[in-house]
Amino acid sequence: MDQKKFLEFSIQFDDSGFSYLGTSNGNLNIGFTLNNPEFNLGLNTDYEMAEKNWFKMKSSFEKAQYFLPVQIHSNNVQFADEDKGSKFYSEECDAYLIQARNTAFAAVTVADCVPLVLFSEKQEIIGAIHAGWRGLYNGIIENMISLIKEKSFELNDITWVIGPHASECCYEVSEDIYNDFSDKYSIEPGRISDNSHFLSLKSVIYRIFENNGVNRVHDVNKCTICDPIFYSYRRSRGAAGRFAGFIYKR
Repeated sequence: MDQKKFLEFSIQFDDSGFSYLGTSNGNLNIGFTLNNPEFNLGLNTDYEMAEKNWFKMKSSFEKAQYFLPVQIHSNNVQFADEDKGSKFYSEECDAYLIQARNTAFAAVTVADCVPLVLFSEKQEIIGAIHAGWRGLYNGIIENMISLIKEKSFELNDITWVIGPHASECCYEVSEDIYNDFSDKYSIEPGRISDNSHFLSLKSVIYRIFENNGVNRVHDVNKCTICDPIFYSYRRSRGAAGRFAGFIYKR
């Protein structure tokens, strides 16, 4: 698997008033918005503020079709193309795969879960996945891979970007959850220290990729719990807003 750092991320500022850790790749922008008390994007945490902020973001990507799911910690993946039209916060799912022949924007919101984005410029597809431990355990990435194959896209030509999330250094889970991942994927899914279990969502994702022949992966390598530039549900004891992992095709 190609895990080298072939994308260069840096802090960037948008004229609409938000900042993000981002990169450009051809006609694509990929980003993860930063922790800002005035730029919460969690529609399920502060709808009025988040709606205002989403419309700020939309003004920056105004020509794009928007795809932002109603996230329910499911393994549900939706496919969209130009004929389906923009689905701004309308469908209950936790991932989108989009045939983006023209301008399109896909995003998920998180505050410790994994924001995954994917793209293939050659095949004109983009996607975004919200992968918490429930969705991950229940196969949301496998479902995305199945959808990619069902739609006859070439898996080997797709790049996957693992965004900032709660990492093994900080992400303590119950012994039962830890063992469930160990049993399902036949790996040591993190570390055990003084009878505490710390889950590595990234290790699970890599095992899923290895099992399914995914070979182009870029890891941003940021922990939301110990890096305060991102919102973290755990660090804030449940009081956090949400940041977005997004991909925009110009």
